[in-house]
Amino acid sequence: MILPEFARVLRPGGLLQLMFKVGSGINVTYDKDYSSNREFQLYGAREIVDQLTALYLQVIPEEEDKLGGVMYFTDTKPVKHCVLFARKAA
Repeated sequence: MILPEFARVLRPGGLLQLMFKVGSGINVTYDKDYSSNREFQLYGAREIVDQLTALYLQVIPEEEDKLGGVMYFTDTKPVKHCVLFARKAA
């Protein structure tokens, strides 16, 4: 997985914005932008947050009207996504 490399290249206090497809296993769905079926590896949000924590990256919590925490959305494919922001410990 690429997460250890992200943690390695971030400086202390550096920010990571991460978006990934949520679920387990592989999802095959039609992508109209590519006019074909595409395969996506799915990940659990808790699994990703736990891996980031082990790499000394902490999810930035939501504050007032600022984005933060673990957020979910579905795009036009339709595949459920997760977006989070994490900061590397000093």
